[in-house]
Amino acid sequence: MSEKTKEQNPPTPPNADILTAFGIEKPYALWPIQESVYKVSCIQGDFCLKFVQYDKEKIDFLHDIMNYLLDQGFYRISRPIPTLSGDSAVKTAGGFYTLNRWVGGIACALDNDFHLLAAGRCLAAFSCAALGGELLPGGKAGYHEWPERFAQRTEDLITWQRQTAAKKHRNPFEKLYLKVAPEMIADGIEAQRLLAQSAYGYLADEALYYRAFVHRDVAARNFIIGPDGEGWLIDFDYCRYDLPLTDIVRFVERGMKAVVYTPQQLDRMLGAYETIRKIDSEEYRVISAMLLFPQKFWRLCSRYFAAPEDALKQGIYYKLINAMGQMKAHKDVWFYFHGKYGCR
Repeated sequence: MSEKTKEQNPPTPPNADILTAFGIEKPYALWPIQESVYKVSCIQGDFCLKFVQYDKEKIDFLHDIMNYLLDQGFYRISRPIPTLSGDSAVKTAGGFYTLNRWVGGIACALDNDFHLLAAGRCLAAFSCAALGGELLPGGKAGYHEWPERFAQRTEDLITWQRQTAAKKHRNPFEKLYLKVAPEMIADGIEAQRLLAQSAYGYLADEALYYRAFVHRDVAARNFIIGPDGEGWLIDFDYCRYDLPLTDIVRFVERGMKAVVYTPQQLDRMLGAYETIRKIDSEEYRVISAMLLFPQKFWRLCSRYFAAPEDALKQGIYYKLINAMGQMKAHKDVWFYFHGKYGCR
């Protein structure tokens, strides 16, 4: 089961009792923003009401993590609102409702240099604040997992290659897989070698000591550019305990995907982050290994080989075709990154 429940039940529409539990009486308006998410306007202000199907322990973890960030002075998040009884959520049929302050502003676009700088500063400020809390129940920890994860996923690629090569008749996806897999497997092996030669173990121990946690879903959709031009970070649903540099990796990957993959965009993203928090040379070596690992290729192939229906498999084939250009551009920029930053 993934962190977000795989078999989602239809959300129970919010009613007056749910809002009353949070202290909201007679709202001016309540309208859906997206599936399971509502904007509530009332005399107390604007709020985000969200239906989730997580374990209550995880909801409590996310609630406590956000309050910890506020206590540390990082207020550019959607402040969690407890119920009148002090609980983190209201239980309803099939799940829970949570309430957070609404973050006003405009959607972040990482192809906009102004937005990118604001997002980079916001993420770096979050990384500085996301230290020193308790290891709370409901939060997963992955400080030392990356070498094992790389090894297992590389082995997956090798296993799928062996299974596909043994077939007498192959479909277009499988033919493409056999053509591309050798390079991807080589990148996976090299990423493991780079990680083994880095100070990853020390950095993982350090992150554990400081009880660092990460946002883990660093994408443009989770940044809001406020009226003052600064970034706000929302949607902590994937938050977990891990090395801060894992958020940098995702920020770089998402930011380069937003435009063409260029060294200039890479420099802008890292420069934006380092205006607030410096990245040391040992972190850069680990980031280099993580950027090299063919994560997107593995993810698409994992979906393909697990898909039970041919129709789903065909859709994944087209996604792989569309991703090939991005993966090639990503690899080209990685050579630049490794030469300029990863070999310091």
